[in-house]
Amino acid sequence: MGLTAGAHEGRCRCRAAGIPDDVTHRAKWRLAVDQWLRAAGNGVSFDWLVFDEAYRAAVPLLRFLNLVKQRFVAEVPVNFTVRETEHSPSQRADGRLAAADARCGTRHRITHRTVRASFWRTATASVWVAEREYTLVVAVNEATAEVKYFLTNATTAPLGRVLAVAFRFGKQEVGLMDYEGRSDTGLVRHLTLAPVVLGFVATHTERRRGKTPR
Repeated sequence: MGLTAGAHEGRCRCRAAGIPDDVTHRAKWRLAVDQWLRAAGNGVSFDWLVFDEAYRAAVPLLRFLNLVKQRFVAEVPVNFTVRETEHSPSQRADGRLAAADARCGTRHRITHRTVRASFWRTATASVWVAEREYTLVVAVNEATAEVKYFLTNATTAPLGRVLAVAFRFGKQEVGLMDYEGRSDTGLVRHLTLAPVVLGFVATHTERRRGKTPR
């Protein structure tokens, strides 16, 4: 069976961007697994992994990270499915833990390397996803009323530590999400330069604070 007109056009665009013919669509969570395995194979390990709502905390990804004993904090949508106990009915994350719970919860000051500190009100609850227990966190920004939900497998970690990991804003601050080019080579260059920019900004911010950069 031959390619349809749309599929053929799409493949032509891929070739123009330098993407090999054997590279096909893969879900973001599967790309993340492949990248983790490649990094591990090169001797690179991670204290934590952080991923945003775009991954939607895919259950296969969560299972993989638990299998390799990788701690993570994942931002999840409000309609992410959880259970209160292992065998209880499913419900939405915002049904298990509401923003109102956070507004009456504990206050945390979140420091950032390149922007001023922010203050969030938070609450937590134990939840089950598939066959494992996690901690669900709801956080409300005091200044903007923004609401975020996070899921972590580090159920014994202090909440302050989980939040410090969750609110690492690096990719937004240096434009890592803003690439709209048409070349695979250009994308790689952008991905390379963005962390360099973040390192430069973070280093000079620490110096202005009178600290020794780490």
